[in-house]
Amino acid sequence: MEQLPSVLLVATMDTKYEEALYLEGSLKEAGISVLVLDAGIRGQSPVPVSISREEVAELCNSATGPVAVMVPLGGFSAFDSEDGPLHDPEGPRLFWQALKQNLLSGSSVQLLPHHINDPEFANAVMGSLNTLMGPR
Repeated sequence: MEQLPSVLLVATMDTKYEEALYLEGSLKEAGISVLVLDAGIRGQSPVPVSISREEVAELCNSATGPVAVMVPLGGFSAFDSEDGPLHDPEGPRLFWQALKQNLLSGSSVQLLPHHINDPEFANAVMGSLNTLMGPR
């Protein structure tokens, strides 16, 4: 059985929901499974989303092992990179502030100055994963 590709679409649904809905629809038309995570902080999404920012915190809080939260302050997707059509330089920091309000104190948190697609961000994620997994 062939599995459909999946995309986690992180969008500020309070301000960019029209653009996100367009992107979601285009991906679904191409046969791609899409989950929409609301990273907005200026208000509630006017449309239903797959994962709310509160649910992200709940998932972290309910983990039975160590948790590391890494926020790429340079953006969450190619679309919100500096040259992207959905660029929102305050979005990742505001997402972090909304998430922080709901996170328990046991979560490791890193705010990184990189874009999610930067090699430096990938290296930081892998370093954190290696730390969480411990020596093998």
